[in-house]
Amino acid sequence: MFKRRDERKEELKSKVASYYRSKLFPWNFIFEDVDRQSLEHFMSFAAQAAAGVVPSKDASKEDALRIITEGVRSIVNNFLLCADDADAVALHGRFASDYPFAMSQCFVYAVLSMLSLKLDDVVDVNTISDLLGADVRELRRKEEFLLGLAEDCKSKGRNPKILGASLLGRKVLLEDGTYVGRVKDIIFDSETRNLELRVNTRLKDFENVPFDDIRLNLYNRSVIIEKK
Repeated sequence: MFKRRDERKEELKSKVASYYRSKLFPWNFIFEDVDRQSLEHFMSFAAQAAAGVVPSKDASKEDALRIITEGVRSIVNNFLLCADDADAVALHGRFASDYPFAMSQCFVYAVLSMLSLKLDDVVDVNTISDLLGADVRELRRKEEFLLGLAEDCKSKGRNPKILGASLLGRKVLLEDGTYVGRVKDIIFDSETRNLELRVNTRLKDFENVPFDDIRLNLYNRSVIIEKK
C-alpha cells in the first residue's frame, strides 16, 4: 500500500529528529544512503555554506570537526524548522526531501576539500561504520565522488548567489520558526555604515534588521534572524 504524502513527510521528520538526537550525530547523517543526483544538486549550495564558515586553509583538524558538527546541526535545524515549506520544493524540486542527508554530506566534504583533509582525519571511520552497521567501502566510494564534486565547484565557481536582489520577497523568520514578514528592501544605514534588510512586518522591532543578525536557510532560502 502506498503511503500518503503527508505520512511520508512525518516519517522523514521523525527520522531526522531521531538521527539528530543520536550519540552518533553528525556521522549518522554522513553514512545515510543518498541518490547521487541529489548530491550533485546540493553540492553548490553546500560549497557556498562551507565558504562562509571555514576560516582559512590552515584550520586545524579540531577546527574542522567543530565546523562540521555545527554546520550539520544548522542544516538539520533549518530542515526541521521549515520541513513543510512549499518554497523548498520550488527551489529543490524532487530533491527537497533529501535535504537533511544530502546537504549534510555535501557540506562535510566541501569543508574537507577546502582544508585538504579526508574524513579519516577528523573521525575514526572504521569504528563509526561498525557502530552503524554500514559498509565502509561504499563510504570510500562516496567520499571520492563528493570530494570530486567539491573540487569541481571550486574550480568552476558554481556557488549559488544568495545575497542582494535574490533576498527580496524572501520570508523572514525567528529562530523558533515565528513568521516575521518578507524582505522589502536592502538599505545602507549611513549612521552605522551597515547593510540592513527592510522587512515588511507588523513587528516594529524587526522592521530593519542588520545583515550581521541574519543567516540564510538554504533549505528554502528564508531569512533567519539570529539571537545575539
